[in-house]
This record gives sequence, structure tokens and C-alpha cells, in this order.
Amino acid sequence: MRSVLPVMFLFLALSAGFEVAVRAQPVGLSRPPIPGQETPHDLDSFAKARAKAKARIDLQEKRVAAAGEDAGKRARAVLELAQQHWDLGDLCQSESLSGLLEKALEEAASKDESLVLELTSRQTEVTQCIAASRQSAVDLLAELVGDGASPAALDESLFYLAWYEFQMERKKEGMGHARRLLKEFPESPFAPEGWLLVGEFNFELSAIEKAVEAYQKVTADRKNRLYPFALYKLAWCHFNLAEYEPALKELVEVVEVARESPHWESLAREAADSLPYFYAEIGKPAAALEFFRKVDSGREERLTAKLALLYSDQGKLNESMSLCKTLLGEFPKSPKTLGYRLLIVKNQGARGDTSALVSEFEALAEVAAGADSGLLEQARAEVTLWIEQFTRENSPAREGLIRRLKAVQQRLAP
Repeated sequence: MRSVLPVMFLFLALSAGFEVAVRAQPVGLSRPPIPGQETPHDLDSFAKARAKAKARIDLQEKRVAAAGEDAGKRARAVLELAQQHWDLGDLCQSESLSGLLEKALEEAASKDESLVLELTSRQTEVTQCIAASRQSAVDLLAELVGDGASPAALDESLFYLAWYEFQMERKKEGMGHARRLLKEFPESPFAPEGWLLVGEFNFELSAIEKAVEAYQKVTADRKNRLYPFALYKLAWCHFNLAEYEPALKELVEVVEVARESPHWESLAREAADSLPYFYAEIGKPAAALEFFRKVDSGREERLTAKLALLYSDQGKLNESMSLCKTLLGEFPKSPKTLGYRLLIVKNQGARGDTSALVSEFEALAEVAAGADSGLLEQARAEVTLWIEQFTRENSPAREGLIRRLKAVQQRLAP
């Protein structure tokens, strides 16, 4: 019989606090914030920030006009103008995603009709700002790189144009500009960024071998500022190619290198959280806890618990139970103790060893006091399920097991 205990619930319970970094583009490519610019936190500060951004654009347009026939000066001014348009689009997107407008509309719905109209108009304005600002940035750069005079900063312009097109889901056009950057300016300081974009494009297309070639162009120089991220993606390429040994080695290096810089702190954490997937393919279960402790000391319990869940999903039930027992021995006072016991119960149920299953339920009851309410609810549901299953079998051999499970049920009762 299949256990009702959802593995996803256990994952959430055992890996509480796990963070997934979501990025539109690789870290390391984004421009630094404008000095003195604070992140808006309410609708008023967003409005002020947008007004300041528009004022900077107006001023920059005057600088473009003042550049006159000086091609180099004009190219730099247009590039800066394009970046400011893009920054305005990002600001509008942040306001749109903040939920502040939706919250304000909800609060005003039954109180102030004029305010609702004002907020609705602002919502439309912000939405239009995103698309219009980004299109303006792309149009400016497209005109700049299309000039036959080969403007100054052409390599930088090609890179930003490619990057912007990638974010606007115009990836074929972006690839064209990235390739032009790499062909015409192979030694440009923006070439690594270009190769990274090529790698990302091919990775998304599942053209893994081509992605490997592109990422390796970046990782060829360990001093390159994008080295940690490119190595991280290279590790995932090797994982997808079932080349697990180099993949695990590369991922460990990412954790070690990325933690050396505050800029890569989130990447170091993300790479460490990916380690169990890689280790599950070639690592030895008995050595897992010490491996994680060595690579990411202080988070070894969570990583080992995640590996135990992966083993269970893969049908490696004995390995999963072994890790859970290791965790129980190493961290007897952990708030996740009941979760480890639940996973053992789940694995025993999948193995069909009913005697061992009931014994594990009894061990589970010993650690239930004060446990997480969600896990307790799962434990109650699980023991009830097995009582019902054994009762339906109507076998004298099950009577003793049912009595023992009912005793566990009483101990788990709220």
C-alpha cells in the first residue's frame, strides 16, 4: 500500500527556510544601483523614484543633443540614455510586482470611488511604462549599433542590446547581437558576458554541449568576475549529461569560490542547496553528513535531510532510512525529528515490512510531544490510514498490529 504522506510536504517541513534565487539574468550582469538611490517601499516613494528617473532621462537627452557631431561622445551619451530608460522600466516593474497598488485598490474599493479611478489609472500607467521604457532602450541601442560609423563603446552597446533582448524574450535577436560582439570584439571586457548569454540561450534550448562550450569560455579565466556563475551553470550542464563526477566537483568549487565574495553570497547558498541532487547520483550515503559538513558547515543537517528525501523519491528506501537514523543520532534535539521519523515510516510502508512499520510508528510517538503541528497532523493521518488498511484485511495476524497502532493513535491525539 502506498503511504499518504506527501513527500513535498516533508520536503517543506524538513528544509524550512530553503531559498530559491529567481533571476531574470545571471547575477553579475546587472548594473550597480545609482548612488544614493533607495529601494522604494511604498506608493509615494515609488512615485518620487519614477519622477527622478524621468528627470534623469530628460537631462540625458539634453546631453545627447549637446554631443553634436562628436561620434564618440554621442555614442556614450546614447548608451547611458538607453540604460536609464531600462532602469525606469525595471523600477516600474518593481512597483507592479510589489502588490502595493493591488492592496491600495482593495482598501479603497468600498470607500473612495475617485481614489479607485486614480489607482486604476496609475496601474495602467505603470504597466505601460515597463514595455515603453524597455522598447525605448532597445530602439536606442539598435540605432546605435546599426550606425555604419562603428560608434565608440560598440562592444558595450552590443552586449546591453543582447541582454535587453534576452529579457524581452527576443532571444534570437539577442543571440545575433551577442555573436556579433564575440566575433568583432573577442578581447572585449564584455566578451565573457557575451559568452554567458550564449550559454544561457543554448541551455534553455537543451543544447547542452553547445552550452558547455560557451560556459567554458568564461571559466577559462578563474579571475573573471563571472567565473562562479559560469561554473555553476557548467556543473548543471555536466549533471544533465550524466557526467556526475565533474558536476559534483564543480559545484563544490562554486560553493567555495562564491562564499569568498558578498556579491556571490546567494549563489553560494543556491549551489549548496543543489548539492544533494548531485551527491545522490554518485555519493556514498554513509559519508553524506560529513561531506555536507565539510562543504557547508552549519547547514549539513538540512542538506542531509534533503538527500534522504531524494533517496526516498528514487526508491532507495534503505539509504533514505539510514540517513534519517544518522540525523536522529546526530541531532536528537532537532525540531525536525518528527519529520525524520515520518520519512522512516513512509519508507517502511513502501517496503511492505508491516512489523517494522508499526515499530517505527511507536518510535515516532516517542518524539511527537511539542512537534510541528503540521507534521503531527500528517502523523495522525498516516496512522489512521494504516489502521483502516489492516482492518479491511480482516486477518487475525493483523489484530496485534492494529492494537499497537491504536495505542500510537491515542498518544498522537490532540
